[in-house]
Amino acid sequence: MSFQNIAAKTSEKKTTFIKAVVIVFFFGCVVGNSSYALATVDESFFHFLLGAGLAVSLIIWLRSIKLKLSFSVNGFILMQIMVLALIFTIAVNRDNDWFIYLRQICVIAFAYFLSRILSFRDFCRHFIQFMKVITIIALIVHFIYNILNIRLPLPIVTNINNVNYYNGILFFVQAQAINRCMGVFWEPSIFSAFLTLAILLEVLFMDRKPSIFNIALFVAGVLFSFATTGYLLLIIVFLIICNRVLSRRVSTLINIVAIIGIVLLLTAYQDILIFLARLMPEIFYKMTFESNSVMVRLRSPIADFLIFQDHVLFGSGIKQYNVLWAELAASMDIQARTSTITYYIAAFGLSGLLYLFFITAASFRISGQSLFAKIAMFVLLCGIVTAAPYNNNVLLFMILFYMYGQRTKETKEPALSLAGARRYQT
Repeated sequence: MSFQNIAAKTSEKKTTFIKAVVIVFFFGCVVGNSSYALATVDESFFHFLLGAGLAVSLIIWLRSIKLKLSFSVNGFILMQIMVLALIFTIAVNRDNDWFIYLRQICVIAFAYFLSRILSFRDFCRHFIQFMKVITIIALIVHFIYNILNIRLPLPIVTNINNVNYYNGILFFVQAQAINRCMGVFWEPSIFSAFLTLAILLEVLFMDRKPSIFNIALFVAGVLFSFATTGYLLLIIVFLIICNRVLSRRVSTLINIVAIIGIVLLLTAYQDILIFLARLMPEIFYKMTFESNSVMVRLRSPIADFLIFQDHVLFGSGIKQYNVLWAELAASMDIQARTSTITYYIAAFGLSGLLYLFFITAASFRISGQSLFAKIAMFVLLCGIVTAAPYNNNVLLFMILFYMYGQRTKETKEPALSLAGARRYQT
């Protein structure tokens, strides 16, 4: 082997190693700012990670633009409009608490730049592997805590909502609900939501045959999260997969049965839920109107709309929103904020509708999918963002930017691709 070949291979290995280190760095930045449980205990370190991740991704993105590697005009314009809407809200409401807005701007910008420098297929591969690892760990911990009845010697941390967690860094266990799997996230419903997205990415977007093991693992994670939202999302995922893999006749039959089931559920909603709640109270009691969980999900968006009706054009601003929402929450007996969509509308007024537009456009711009799959994806995403706050979740913004850019064909690999010279679509 000649000296030139050895030098070339050494340089290639060095480049691959550097890219791997950068991806691990981005991994920490993204996870730490995507509803990570410890971020609800002390946010300062994760704010630093967010700023550092944004700076590095911006540098790599600018380099990729200089080298004419990848650029999505539509995505860039949308990102700019969303950022300008935030700045406009600060100016109109004279909100001097600029750090809250800066964080939101950094989340949106970081998600955009990272989605431009990491290919969609590489993202899918890394995301599925990440969810696979934390789900395996979560299920093992669930077995240790609930089957073997063993308590691991882990420190207990308390977040800003006075929720106690057993801190395992790569897994967390709610001290008040040790039977619920939650992965690295601060709430089981967020864990189940990302698991349903992982199933969809596994089935719809991977350039290989879907892994039955991965799908079964993710379904098990959803089931053992005991998150009602996750169970409902699984139904939507099931319908999308059926329309993808089954014949048109069979999938149409399943859709008809599903529609009939939904109609029956709507007409006899309370009676059915009472019956199910008696069979499995831990899962279905939360969906009855006697449950505080349902009341929170109903009252929280109502509180947002009450704020919106007094600040229709420009919103209340984030600072005033927090004050007004706290007052309404106390008077309406609301323990937590849920819907991200109504939050944006209340805080930013009509410009807050950009978030709903983003979800809608991302759902219907996916190439290679049927109209039913696009509609179901829209319902799925709306279900996710109405069940918990995702306004500062980098991971979900990244997924939306990837979906939004699906019609844009790239001709070269992004700067961080580790997959060689393969062509792709994002």
